[in-house]
Order: sequence, then C-alpha cells, then structure tokens
Amino acid sequence: MRRAVTRPIGVPFSDDSIKVVSLRWTEAGGAFIDVLSKRSGRICTVTFEHVAGLRLLDELDLASVWMDVEKADLRSTWLFRVDEGGWYELESTRSDFYTQHESPRPVEFLVAGYRECVSILSLAEPVVHEPETRTA
Repeated sequence: MRRAVTRPIGVPFSDDSIKVVSLRWTEAGGAFIDVLSKRSGRICTVTFEHVAGLRLLDELDLASVWMDVEKADLRSTWLFRVDEGGWYELESTRSDFYTQHESPRPVEFLVAGYRECVSILSLAEPVVHEPETRTA
C-alpha cells in the first residue's frame, strides 16, 4: 500500500491530547463522534451523514495514515481527509469490497485521537460542532 496523503480540516480547538470519548452510529446512516480536549475540557461533536463504513482502532494501528502528516498539521487539527493510501484503498484490494464499485465513491476521513482513531467512509463532508458554553 502506498503512503497516505491527507489534508487537514479546520477544527475549533486542538492540542496534543485529544480523546475520542464517544462514537455513535445510526441506522439512518449517520455517525457522531465526540472528542474531548484533555487539556482544556472543550468538547466537539463531528457529524457524518451517509456513512458507508467506519472503524475505531488504536492510533498505532493507523500509524501509516498519520505518520507522514506535517507536525504543524498534527498540532492544529485532529480531523483529516484521506485522499490516498488509507483504509478505503486497503479495502479496495479485496475483490469482494463492494463499496469500491459504488457511485459516488465515498470519501475517507480520519478523526485522530490520542489513543483511539476513527476512520470514516462518507458521502458527505463532516460537520464539526462545539456546543456553546453557558455562563451563569
């Protein structure tokens, strides 16, 4: 498999200790991933519509996807679009991976946490939402 080519996606906050705290998939085809900044306590929900596949793995099991990412990008975001060399490409080596024959082709995204990482195959761009903090 060739090296992964990724593009960073802007997020409301980042640090070097982002934790994936929740992953919810719905029968309607959506997925919701909650991430938490262990340093600031800020939380975001990343919503994907029209999900064709997802997987949660330890960051070390996905090192081939994020190892070549620029250090500045890793400090600025935890959300990436994977254009080449990712999970989709790996699965496409199997003749029985039906999704590779569908049109439109899903896009691969990576939510990179401190321990857990989530790969998502989606027909739509993710929506990142940080709930407003209410003050008394």
